[in-house]
Amino acid sequence: MSSDQQDISNLINGLKKNLLQFTDNYAKAVKNGADMAGQQIIEAAEQLDQPTDIPASKLIAALKNGVRHAGQHMIHSGIDFFGQTDTTASGQKKKKKKK
Repeated sequence: MSSDQQDISNLINGLKKNLLQFTDNYAKAVKNGADMAGQQIIEAAEQLDQPTDIPASKLIAALKNGVRHAGQHMIHSGIDFFGQTDTTASGQKKKKKKK
């Protein structure tokens, strides 16, 4: 396999790895956000003696908190991903200089 073909193969393998890592982080973020929202919904539903509009507002707040939590998790994952990409790119530049 030529050097160019090997570089392309390495690039594709890296993209696959990064895509799998991203989808795993996304799934974890959504699950954690849903778990957080679910817990808040359960807590609101346990207080059945309140007027109907109060649990509804708690439900909406719980959903917002869950989405916010998932978004924050994805932002942190994105920052980590780009930090690793930058480090990897720097390593590749150093390798090319050695040739």
